[in-house]
Amino acid sequence: MGADRCQKIEEALQAFALDGAVKAYERYGSGHINDTFRVTCEKDGKEIHYILQRMNTEVFKDPVSLMKNIIGVTSFMRKQQLLESISVHRGYCMLRSGRKTRGFL
Repeated sequence: MGADRCQKIEEALQAFALDGAVKAYERYGSGHINDTFRVTCEKDGKEIHYILQRMNTEVFKDPVSLMKNIIGVTSFMRKQQLLESISVHRGYCMLRSGRKTRGFL
């Protein structure tokens, strides 16, 4: 992973209110569309894992509309108590469903 890419990931991680201190991040999965990373944080001696994903704007030409759609769907899911919004900050969005967390760049 190049230094420029690592810097962008670290900048994105600072934008989220992650629970615990970031210990590591690594590529996750083998998707062909988005860049996906598994982030490991530590709090009180326990590991907490997050998924951080950068949308491919070559595929998703209108990321603002895509995020509006995601927010609409997740708003419905929150009302059904299926999903929790953790933070939306500086253009980033993080969502939690049960024990699974996903961050969008």
